[in-house]
Amino acid sequence: MSEGLRIPVLSSTEWTAQVPARRFSIPSIPAAQLASLSSAVGRTVSSAADGVAEIVRQVAAEGDAAMLRLTSALDGVRPQALELGRAEWDSGADALDDQARSAIDAAAARIEAFHALQLPRVLSLGELELRPEPLRRAGIYVPGGRARYPSTVLMNAIPARLAGVGEVVMVTPPDAEGRITPAVLYAARMAGVSRIFKVGGAQAASTSTAWLARARSSSSPTAAPTPDRSSPTWLHSWSTTRWPGRCS
Repeated sequence: MSEGLRIPVLSSTEWTAQVPARRFSIPSIPAAQLASLSSAVGRTVSSAADGVAEIVRQVAAEGDAAMLRLTSALDGVRPQALELGRAEWDSGADALDDQARSAIDAAAARIEAFHALQLPRVLSLGELELRPEPLRRAGIYVPGGRARYPSTVLMNAIPARLAGVGEVVMVTPPDAEGRITPAVLYAARMAGVSRIFKVGGAQAASTSTAWLARARSSSSPTAAPTPDRSSPTWLHSWSTTRWPGRCS
């Protein structure tokens, strides 16, 4: 190294002083939405963060009963069962038209080809070995409010399957009739999703986290697309419950 080149070495305190911490900026929500959120959770809440904290608390304390009640109050639908049965899954996926099926097949092939290039290999040096091991299970969140996103299914479930993840659990909100769109069901079936639960929003983040934690897996992340900045309730729930570790 040239004697004229000196690289400063900063302590953690010096680094923190020079680089400000990055924080989520959670926008406020209109009074009408706040009143609706308060009604849904059964008490007055002062902000989106307060409402989400109450949703997480209720799911942790009451489990399925809270999830069904909150889904009814927030999404306007009460599924007969939270988990999608295999017969309903297959019949929904089979209802997808051929053109949409071909588009999903093509997208899946491209996604799989790309992520196959990222598969790690065992690294060895003498008696030392670095061996990558897949997670036993992972959770994925698929939005379903204003639109449907089979692409989210593919881009989360296919890498998990390629990596050898043993079980992929998906949560997604149902429509007004309590159903999940055929495109999402078809994508989930071909991408290797193991189980599907009909639940969305903040209670879905709590659901996937709690279910994975109950399964006693120490390494089970929940993946989802980047939160919509226009949805402060979801943004806070994502930052609050992104990683499992809480049992309900």
